[in-house]
Amino acid sequence: MVNATTLTRVKTFMGDAGSANDALLTQLLESFAREIEAYIGYALLSTSRVEFHDLNLDDRIVFLNVVPVASVAEVKVGPTYWDFDALTALEADKDYRLMADGQLFLNFRPSGTGPQKARVTYTAGLGATDSAVATAAGDLALAAEIQVSEEWRRRANPATVSIPTPKGAKTYDAPHRLLPRVRELLSRYVRTYIP
Repeated sequence: MVNATTLTRVKTFMGDAGSANDALLTQLLESFAREIEAYIGYALLSTSRVEFHDLNLDDRIVFLNVVPVASVAEVKVGPTYWDFDALTALEADKDYRLMADGQLFLNFRPSGTGPQKARVTYTAGLGATDSAVATAAGDLALAAEIQVSEEWRRRANPATVSIPTPKGAKTYDAPHRLLPRVRELLSRYVRTYIP
């Protein structure tokens, strides 16, 4: 797992150069990275991945789970999930083509009469390190810096909400919410289609 930004960038954003609270800030960064992945619908870490997809007879597009896709190493299509090693790999730019937003366009008719299975081996993600993700996705880095700073601020002075009741008001900690500016920044990375 990688974070959307670095600890150094968060501390610079906060105007805090000390290291006494690095462990807590790192926990906040890691927690928010998981929240980002849930919100945008894919992992941040750039790595090699293997995915399996069901194909109906007329399916021509496979939506890969993680973007951006750096490269596709291999695509194999067959009737079962357990015999891919015996199959011949499809040929890039002849049998399939990588399209925008993690889509593979299949330019062939699979053999057989029933549904097929595809195994795709590819490399995708925003970066292999926190700094690489921050460089590749500046808005995600800024979102992380804003939200982590807010969580840091709330740790000692949590926001509260007063709920009126017939016998007075009860005060509760306000629920954790993404800040509006953070939602705006994250929305730029949400996929239009999530497999």
